[in-house]
Order: sequence, then structure tokens, then C-alpha cells
Amino acid sequence: MKLLLLAASLAFLVNPGKGLTCFRCSISTSLCVSKVSCGDNELCYSRNNTLLGITVYSSGCTDKEKCGKETSETFAGVKYKMVTRCCDYDLCNSSAGLQLSFLTVLVGLTAWVSRFL
Repeated sequence: MKLLLLAASLAFLVNPGKGLTCFRCSISTSLCVSKVSCGDNELCYSRNNTLLGITVYSSGCTDKEKCGKETSETFAGVKYKMVTRCCDYDLCNSSAGLQLSFLTVLVGLTAWVSRFL
């Protein structure tokens, strides 16, 4: 009976692996909102670059070995070089979070500087 209880407890603790959930889009001028589940050897990635005043984004899942490497992509006939930035938790490749952080710092800095004026 104790062995059966131990086996049931271990089975309850074992959780089959689930891939990361990441934001996904091909080359786009807007932030990515679609979602995708990654495979076993994949991480979330994001890429962005600004050329000729246009910022383009790309995100999704990629092999771990591609992280930190530069890639070339084409959008509207213009070739962009982008670095693949990877992260390892669900929906971590959101550009909106980075923009919000920058906006928060900017507002805080402006409030602090205005105290001295």
C-alpha cells in the first residue's frame, strides 16, 4: 500500500514538459501580438532595427544556438541586419514591456529634473 501511495505521489509531481509561449510575427512595423508555443530546444526571440526612419520587428521561437547572432531580413525591399535577442520565460519577448520601462524612467527623470527648475 505504501509503495502504491509513493508511486501515485511521484506521478502527481511529474509534469510533462510544456514549451514556452512567445509572441510571434514576421517582419512587421507594429508590435507582435500573435502567440506561438516553442519546441524543446527553442527559446523566445525578438529582433528590431530602424532604417530610413522605419522600425521593424520580428519575434517568435528560435533554436537556442541562434541567440545573440546577427541575421539579415528584408522588408519592403530594404535589407535589415538584426541581432537575435533570446529569453526563457513565457511572453518575455514583448517589445511593449521594454517601451513601458523606458517611458516610466523618462517620466520619473522629468519629474525629478522639474523639481530643480
